[in-house]
Amino acid sequence: MSVLHSLKSFVRYFATGATGLALIVAAWWLTVDSFPFWKLAAATGTNPLSLAGVKFYASAWLGLFFLFAALGTLLAAIMDRRLYKALLIILSLIGAGGFGFSLLYGAVMSPDMLRNAFATNVAETRDLISPGLIFTFLCAAIPPILLIWKFPLKPAPLKDHAMRFLAAIALVIFGIVSLLADFQGFSYFIRGQKSARYLLTPVNIVYSAVKTQFSDEAPGSVKVRTIVDKTPTLSPAPSATERPLLVVVVTGETARAANWGLDGYDRDTTPELRKEGVVNYTDASSCGTSTDVSVPCMFSRIGRENYNRKKIITEEPLPAVLQRAGVKTLWVDNQGGDKGASQGTPYTEPVKSLPKALRDSVCPNGECYDEGMVPYIDQEKLKPGTVNALFFHMMGSHGPAYAKRYPEKFNKWGPVCTNSDLRSCDPKSIRNAYDNSILYTDHVLSSMIDKLKAMKDADTALIYMSDHGESLGEKGLFLHGAPYAIAPSEQTHIPMILWVSDGLRSRLGIAKGCLEAGAKKPVSHDDIWSTVLALTQVKSSTYNAKQDITAACRKPSK
Repeated sequence: MSVLHSLKSFVRYFATGATGLALIVAAWWLTVDSFPFWKLAAATGTNPLSLAGVKFYASAWLGLFFLFAALGTLLAAIMDRRLYKALLIILSLIGAGGFGFSLLYGAVMSPDMLRNAFATNVAETRDLISPGLIFTFLCAAIPPILLIWKFPLKPAPLKDHAMRFLAAIALVIFGIVSLLADFQGFSYFIRGQKSARYLLTPVNIVYSAVKTQFSDEAPGSVKVRTIVDKTPTLSPAPSATERPLLVVVVTGETARAANWGLDGYDRDTTPELRKEGVVNYTDASSCGTSTDVSVPCMFSRIGRENYNRKKIITEEPLPAVLQRAGVKTLWVDNQGGDKGASQGTPYTEPVKSLPKALRDSVCPNGECYDEGMVPYIDQEKLKPGTVNALFFHMMGSHGPAYAKRYPEKFNKWGPVCTNSDLRSCDPKSIRNAYDNSILYTDHVLSSMIDKLKAMKDADTALIYMSDHGESLGEKGLFLHGAPYAIAPSEQTHIPMILWVSDGLRSRLGIAKGCLEAGAKKPVSHDDIWSTVLALTQVKSSTYNAKQDITAACRKPSK
């Protein structure tokens, strides 16, 4: 009887103590909040009804369950009970949020995704919030929070804290033993599906947030940049009477090559650009899968090939180099954030600086359509002997509210999805809304080129690349931000065009038809830096001919 009584006391102690609470919460986190993890396992061929599947799921669930519970028990060992409960509630809220975004959008809560989330402005956040997301969040958050709140935790003496340490160690051992029961299957899955480790919620979000906040700086937070070239110059230096030069560099948003008419899409989403005589690059790739990664990267000399985020956000960006070389530069941002790429350059936003009458026509509800950037080309008072560069950062096809990105008259394909909860929309309606946004981007870019063509007394050019692509439900993914190593091509294969006036082609010595002949070769964000240096005739020690898409077509300078 004494043994049975001791066993009952042991069970009662852990069932009503901090370890018991840790076990219950761990089971919820692992089963509900981490459901996308198990969904991915099933989608990749691990059949739960097969003998091998039963072994895998039992081993993985028990192993992770004990490890989650060990973490909870360890926290209880070092915390006051009230603080412990508060922390579990916070983690449950985080877990519910991660579950909602992963379930509805297929989001993978990696450091890149968290970095992108931290950089999201209020308007973008508002577009992401939907009734479906709120409902999913509440369903995942309320049960564990109520349980934690009501769970009877009494003040624990010092010996109980020591017992919790021992319990945590025991749980770790149980977890390891459980995983070893099918370690080959678990290891194969984790190594083969790199996104899986970022679906174990809330641990994934805590890890990604800590890594992002403590081992990384936001691109715009670095105020003093390392100078990469002390003496960039205009070469040849323009004479006081020479025709002015204007290069427009347009950063697109969330445009993917798969829906780009010029790249062979079955819908003509680029009818206006097709008539403009642009060079369309069919094999273009992005530096990242989020704005926070791609925009700093595409205006850095580092690029994707030798990617180093710390260097990218601490060195001066391309506009600053042009400015110091004597190029008159201006950054016009329609997204409310340049991610640090405009440092050292005058900066403005259409919603704040357009004349009121014009602003009222293109900026409904405090957000401007991308047409609001076109007038800045007219506002450039080009003087003879000057070199000028305009940098435009578009709102483009930023999701999930694709239908908000264009005026009603561009609603060519319908019906369109107007719900931020994309999973609640018919796939065709998502595609329709997205394609309409690309159609509008086509119109805006064509309008810019028309403005440049009208400048008969200036040599002009426009280069456009999207910052990244977008998933529209393929493989269960929506939006963007997937870890680059496992990102689908929909998020990395992007549109790119180049238009150069006849005057500038002659000025740079570009042979007729040469640029068009190279349009099928692979290009990337890495090519922006040196190509823009070449178009603006800036001589710099940072120039790399291999990353200049015009280099093979220009006559050698004397």
